[in-house]
Amino acid sequence: MNNTTIENVHQRLIKLPFYHQLTFVYLLSKRLFPNYLIFNKKEKWGNPNLLQNANNILEKMIVSQTDVEINIEQITEELDKITPDTDDFAGFLTSLALDACASLIEGFAFITDRDNQRLQDISTSALDLTQMYIEFENNTDSDDYCFENKLFVEELKFQLNVVELLEKQKVIDERFLTNRIIIKSKLGELITGITLDGLKISKITDVNQVIDSSVKFDKEIQEWIKKDNINLSELIPELVSNFYQAMKKIQNKAAF
Repeated sequence: MNNTTIENVHQRLIKLPFYHQLTFVYLLSKRLFPNYLIFNKKEKWGNPNLLQNANNILEKMIVSQTDVEINIEQITEELDKITPDTDDFAGFLTSLALDACASLIEGFAFITDRDNQRLQDISTSALDLTQMYIEFENNTDSDDYCFENKLFVEELKFQLNVVELLEKQKVIDERFLTNRIIIKSKLGELITGITLDGLKISKITDVNQVIDSSVKFDKEIQEWIKKDNINLSELIPELVSNFYQAMKKIQNKAAF
């Protein structure tokens, strides 16, 4: 994969029908939501619910194939107010949260002007963010994309796969939007470690549903999680439930 692959994604993207293009925006944007959640929890600043609402509006538009009654200017202003400034907050997590907002702001601008350049900008922004993270992790500075890096290749493959799926999909419905192949992406897990696999953003009603990122595992467990591709968002609730049921049994026996 190289710059030609990126150009291929962009050229095929601009040929898609409008609501298919909007689906691309939606899918790329919603993966960044976990990063904003952790930023909000860490800095006690911002409003994840506004991002969630914006994602919900995009989903409703896509599934209904209609321009729902929305005030795009108001939504954009609200998103702009909760977009963190790197001058006010230190750390790489700020950049991740900023991109989560910027992607949606650009997406709503696309609804207004239908400018295909915005689609390419959103795609490029996701690639830039991945590149930025690679350099942040490795403490390096590169003049070009790290096409040999596994994480970067995964992001580019993700975008290519989404475009290919959209080209084949005649009707975009809720089932398509929650396709595990589509939502499986590392971009929203860079810092948070939270995966969107099996998790539908529009159904989140409380940011506290997200697993606390302060939970730490020793090196051996971390290697096991990575090796076996363990989905903590599914495993931990089940383990807690089993533990709770076991403790209830012990308490009931003690009562006799």
